[in-house]
Amino acid sequence: MTPRDTYRCSVCSFEVGEVIAELETGDLAHYSDRDFPGRCVIVVREHAEKLEELAPEFLTRLMLDVTRAGRAIRKATGAPRINYAVLGNVMPHIHVHLVPRGMPADQKGTETPWGPPPKSEPVAPEEAARLRTRIASALE
Repeated sequence: MTPRDTYRCSVCSFEVGEVIAELETGDLAHYSDRDFPGRCVIVVREHAEKLEELAPEFLTRLMLDVTRAGRAIRKATGAPRINYAVLGNVMPHIHVHLVPRGMPADQKGTETPWGPPPKSEPVAPEEAARLRTRIASALE
């Protein structure tokens, strides 16, 4: 699984960078966030704005990709758990957030990374590259 630069939906133009791997149902991309190192997002390759627009068989495969990516992120970061979220209030394209939680450096307690206060600074580029490589390796 080779990382590549970006994914862009031809229907809605939703775009993510720092793609770690192509999974069966979408692309796993690093979401650089210093407060939640190793945070990723799976962007569904098939354009849909709502989960109910996707076929049940596709949803099953998507959840298999989500759990596989979650295991890889836990292995790469040492996080004891992952928070998962499918949100659609900002971008009209199905994507799943995977947020490592419970690490010693996790000072956010019960805060979510997508609500107020504003997002933190990105991870340092060299740390982001190292995290992407470790997550990609853990997928194999």
